[in-house]
Amino acid sequence: AAGKIVEKLKVDAWLRETGRSDSLGGLTTSSLTAKLIKWWVFIAFLVPAANIIKLPGLSVLLIKLAEWLPHLIAGVAIMVVGLIAADFLADSASQAKSLKGIKLISSFIRVIIIIFFADIALREIGINIILAEQTILLIVGGIVLAASLAIGIGFGLGLKKHADEIVKDLRKKIK
Repeated sequence: AAGKIVEKLKVDAWLRETGRSDSLGGLTTSSLTAKLIKWWVFIAFLVPAANIIKLPGLSVLLIKLAEWLPHLIAGVAIMVVGLIAADFLADSASQAKSLKGIKLISSFIRVIIIIFFADIALREIGINIILAEQTILLIVGGIVLAASLAIGIGFGLGLKKHADEIVKDLRKKIK
């Protein structure tokens, strides 16, 4: 039923029309939604069965699993949106073919967006990824620092003659 609802929303048709169906690795949103909800309902109905056969430990475990599955479904939905957004934005960036290095920039955009949405999805699922976040922040900080240094050196070398003239003018004014 859930798969049919997603089919009625025509998400899969929209993904095919816009050329984004490959964003999900060949999966359709309707089949993915249907499978996730099917397993959630299945586990929810196992709880009373475990109570009937007097397995309270299994019942508690199944209840916790049934309570966690909506978070998993939300995490998967967030990741699906992230994959589609990454594909769309990277393809949009690669349209600027006149820019040198646009393929590298496009790939960088795709990776950053996927990492961003993966972080949100993993938090929703309940996975603590502080070490990975800190590592990514260090890497991004290093890249920004290196780029800033390269730009500073480039401007410094490029404007050396002008800087010499400015310094000479200042020395004349000071004397």
